[in-house]
Amino acid sequence: MATDHTTDATLVRQNYLREYRRNYHKNLTPQQREAKRHYEELRNRRLTPAQVQVRQAYGRAKMRERRKDPAYAMQYAKYNRAHRDSAKEGCMNMYSNGDACCAICRIADIDVLTLDHLENDGPVHRKAIAGQNNVSGFYTRLRTLGYPPGLQVLCFNCNSKKELVRKRSIRHVLS
Repeated sequence: MATDHTTDATLVRQNYLREYRRNYHKNLTPQQREAKRHYEELRNRRLTPAQVQVRQAYGRAKMRERRKDPAYAMQYAKYNRAHRDSAKEGCMNMYSNGDACCAICRIADIDVLTLDHLENDGPVHRKAIAGQNNVSGFYTRLRTLGYPPGLQVLCFNCNSKKELVRKRSIRHVLS
């Protein structure tokens, strides 16, 4: 009987630690993130450039090996999909005041909703925010930055229509 109790306690602790490790980076305050980054920077400074290079090469080789495993690939894809969906859903809710619907036609299908830049500076703003012109990275970065202003939620049709009207008005002014 004592063995079952010990086993149950061990399983509970293992599950707790697994969840803690999984969510550790999500719950860090900005100060903790900065301290972690600073620690990593100092640790890397103590290493010679050759040692850093060897460590990085070893990490890349281990990751290449891991990605060959089909079970890992499926798990990785599932995690990435959930992460992307969560980031997109959070952005849509924040920029539409919790409704997650188009600002013009009020359609609420999350699959057709997208973010529109109020200043029509999409590629420039995405590059400045996310460091790349990548939408999934953009949603994640917006969440990290606390959802900065200047965006609205539109469906693809309304977003395309807005862009058409903008381009027509530019052509009209030029002619």
